[in-house]
Amino acid sequence: MKYLCLLTLILLTGCSSCGNKTEMPNLPAADLLQAGNVKALVAKNHQNLRGVDGDFESFKEYLNGLKDDDAASIPYAMDYIKTCLPSDMAGRDSVVLLFNVKFFKITNFISSKLETRYAAMVKLYDGEPQSAKLRIFKNNLKTCGIGIFQTEGNCYLDVLPDYFYTNFKNRVSAGVKEYLNIRRVELAQGFSEDAGLLISYRQLYQRVKRWEKYMKTYPTSVYRNEAENYYTTYLETLLTGMDNSPVFEGFSETLSPEVKAIYEQAILRDPESPSSKIITYYYGLLSRNDFRRNDSIPIFLNEHKLSNMSGIQPDTR
Repeated sequence: MKYLCLLTLILLTGCSSCGNKTEMPNLPAADLLQAGNVKALVAKNHQNLRGVDGDFESFKEYLNGLKDDDAASIPYAMDYIKTCLPSDMAGRDSVVLLFNVKFFKITNFISSKLETRYAAMVKLYDGEPQSAKLRIFKNNLKTCGIGIFQTEGNCYLDVLPDYFYTNFKNRVSAGVKEYLNIRRVELAQGFSEDAGLLISYRQLYQRVKRWEKYMKTYPTSVYRNEAENYYTTYLETLLTGMDNSPVFEGFSETLSPEVKAIYEQAILRDPESPSSKIITYYYGLLSRNDFRRNDSIPIFLNEHKLSNMSGIQPDTR
C-alpha cells in the first residue's frame, strides 16, 4: 500500500508543455559511506538554483532529469522546490505527489541493494549499532529523508515519519497537510509485522474513523485514493484480523471480547457512518452464529468488496 496509487503519476512526469527545455546539470551521485557527502553535494548545487523562478512544468522537467538510483536526487529535488517554487503556486499539491513518486522509486531501489551494495552496513546494524561507519551511513540517508528499519530480522529503507509533513506543511492545501499529518503519526506507530498488529484493535478502529472523516472533509483531495486504500485496509483488518492478531479466538473461533466491544461502540456512537453501517451488518451476521467464525463471512466480504486479511502481510508501516 506504500503509495501504490501514486505510481500512476509517473506518466505525468513524462510529459511537459514547456517549449524550451531547461538544461539539466550533470549532478554528482551520493556516496552514502562518506561523512557529510549528501549535504555537501546539495549545498554545492544550491548555487545553481539561486535566482531561478520555477513553476510546475519546470519542476517536472527538473525531477525527470534526476537519477532514479541516487539518494542525492531526493534532496536535490527538495532544494529545487524550496528555492525555486513559490509556496502558494498553482499545482502545489501535485508537486508533492510527483515528489512522492520519485522519493519511493529511489528509496525502494536503494533498499533492494542493502544486502549487496551495503551488506557491511546491514552487518553493523545487527552487530554494532553504535558504529561510526553506520552512523555516517544513517546520517546521509537522513539528509534524504530516509531511515533504516528492520522487520522480521530483515533491514529495509523507508521514509522517516516526519519528513513529508515537516517539509511540505506550509506549501500545500489544508487537505494535503492533514493527510501528511495523519500519515506521520501512523508511520511512527507502525501497523503490522509477522502477520500481526503493532497497534491495538482500538487504535486500529481510530484509524478507520480518522480516514473516514478525512474523505468526508476533503472529498476532492489529491490523496483521495490513498486515503481510501488506508481506510479499506484498516477496516478489513478490524473485521477479519490477521494470523497473529486474530479477531476470532480459541478452538471455537469466537469473536474476541475486545473486538466485540469495539463493534458495539461503533454501532452505538456513530450508527450512520459508512464504517458503522458495515460493522452493524457484520455484527448482526455474527450474532446469528453465536459470534463464531462461519461460512457467511466470505459472502459478506464479497458483497462489500472487502478482503480477508488473514494470511496477508501488509506493509509494516
